[in-house]
This record gives sequence, C-alpha cells and structure tokens, in this order.
Amino acid sequence: MAEEKELKLGNVLIRNGWLTSEQLEKALALQKKNGKFLGAVLLEELMITDEQLARALSEQFNIPFVSLKNSYIDWPLAMRFTPSLILDRKCFPVARTPYEMTFALTNVLDGWALNQIEEESRGYRVKMVLITQADMQELVNRYRQHVSIQIRRKLDAQQGQ
Repeated sequence: MAEEKELKLGNVLIRNGWLTSEQLEKALALQKKNGKFLGAVLLEELMITDEQLARALSEQFNIPFVSLKNSYIDWPLAMRFTPSLILDRKCFPVARTPYEMTFALTNVLDGWALNQIEEESRGYRVKMVLITQADMQELVNRYRQHVSIQIRRKLDAQQGQ
C-alpha cells in the first residue's frame, strides 16, 4: 500500500506554477528567522498573491475556495454571531440551511476560531469555505458599517420617544 504524501503549502504553490523552488527556499529561511506562517512570509515578500495563497490552502486542506467580493450578506444571519467571532477571529457566517451553517475564513489553523464557530453554531453542522484576506477585510468593513447604522437607528429611536 502506497503512503499518501502530505500536501505542503510550498509544494502546492510550486505545482501550480505560483512559486519557484528558489523562492520557497528563501521564504523558508525567512520563516525560520521570524517564526511567521509560511503564507504570511510569502505575502510580505510579494512572492505570491492573496488569491494564490487562498487557493493553495484550499487545495492543501481540501476546503472549497470562494470569492465573496461584493456578495450578498445575510445580515440576520451575521447578527446571530458575536462580534468577537467576526472581528477578532475573522470568521464570517455566509449561508445557512436548516441543518448546516457555512463560514468563510482565511486561517484554517486557528483552533480557537474553529471552537468558537462550533459553540456559536449551536447544533448546526459547520461547513467552511476559504476566502482571500481582501474579501474578509471587505466583509469585516461592511459588518462594522452595518452595526454602526443599527446602533444609530436604535439611538435615534430612543431619542424620538
């Protein structure tokens, strides 16, 4: 029986033609010095794009990659979850069925975030999709704007009483 080889981020990036072996060696040396995630080093050094990183992680962890740029946000769904999950952990609820909750995230290795998703989903089966950091930042910005508007409306309604 052949051993299944573990997919490594660098190998996925090289296989897809997004990174050279030389760039990977340089990035790994930098990673040893600064202790950051390899993906963070590759982005900082402009060796790959945000989308290439998300697509490679999607392949590595077998989690679907989606683009959510300018997508519809289900605000009642988003408001069911704590600001901590969305703003601090960068996990955004994007869809729900009667049995399943789908979250967009950028860091599949954040165990605290995954635990928090499970806790806050209260019995729903959790599905994850990967998005780019840029898409997540857009979602977070839109969330902040939505919350700000909701607070203003509540304050205005209280002053009108």
